[in-house]
Amino acid sequence: MKKIKQWALMGLVGAFSACNGMATGGSQMVDSVVAVQEPTNFSFLAQAGIDTTSLLILPDDPLVNGEEIFSKSVDLTTEQQNALLGGALHPDINVDEHEGSFLLLAVKPLPGGFTLVLYRDSFADRGMNYIAAYGPNGAMTDYLCAGDWFAWGIADEAHPGTMHYKVGAMRFTGADSFEVTESKIYIAYKEVEYELEPIGEPIWQVDECYQYSVDDVGHILYVDTKADVKKKGDRMPTAMDADFENIQRQPMSDITRIDRLNDLAVRSDVLADLKNKDNSRAENMIMTQLMDFYEKLPLELLSWMAVHDGRSNHLLPFFEAMFTQDLVKKSGLDKKIGMMPDAKARAKMERLTARWEPKQ
Repeated sequence: MKKIKQWALMGLVGAFSACNGMATGGSQMVDSVVAVQEPTNFSFLAQAGIDTTSLLILPDDPLVNGEEIFSKSVDLTTEQQNALLGGALHPDINVDEHEGSFLLLAVKPLPGGFTLVLYRDSFADRGMNYIAAYGPNGAMTDYLCAGDWFAWGIADEAHPGTMHYKVGAMRFTGADSFEVTESKIYIAYKEVEYELEPIGEPIWQVDECYQYSVDDVGHILYVDTKADVKKKGDRMPTAMDADFENIQRQPMSDITRIDRLNDLAVRSDVLADLKNKDNSRAENMIMTQLMDFYEKLPLELLSWMAVHDGRSNHLLPFFEAMFTQDLVKKSGLDKKIGMMPDAKARAKMERLTARWEPKQ
């Protein structure tokens, strides 16, 4: 299994657009926006050295103005990132300094003293947004990967004159519910002052709306995904792309996403893609999601691995590759295994991983 660049998944086509009218609403969604009555409390941000007086408060209406957002964003230092995130949202695992910018974009007070914080992790011409929930004591209670909400285009070198285009928004549908919308567009472009601008009608376009709510313990709950294919064409995202991305957009507290990833790893179209040893999209996506889960909930993942130690574990080869390819340090794995509360599960993982060392 080849060494995986952790940001390879970012090459997928994906972005956001407002889905007002597209989503019919899940069972946990509400019809009208309810004003938040809780007092704003961003003391945990102030303790991290952030000036909370100038932060952008997320509006109830769709958040689409990139210039306004970035003008009020805070470029977090490594120390602030560690204080607020503990490395949970970094794509660069086990690095001291992130290669790019990590921004705090906006905040939103929720009922019960909870707070949502919107982050953006970016470098070069790529980026990814994250939504994190914090409890009244300032501890992170959950987070999710939320894609890229700001329009940008990447030229398709294999098909000159066309590009993948992204645009999107976030809006609140209730005091503790929200949705993130995404348009995936393949379109012709023109170059204006070194920037790519879309022109004409899309070759294809797929709109998706991810719906969430926040419960009374601060967990972000996935409600539903509404998809609308507005125009079909060549080189559209496949069902495999959509299903991997849907798992990636699940809140980190949802442990069942491991089971869904495990099942998807042996689906026929995924197995066919995995045979492409030079550039397997499926391999990139499986590895990216496993590393993400390992960084945030290592004991839960290790416990899952200990229970699923037979043929039902289709993720084990990818998990092993994280360490044998030196994407994640083996020394850290040994320490985390030692923290497992169940003695039998701990011993099983010690035996299983004993020979996992980076390949020379």
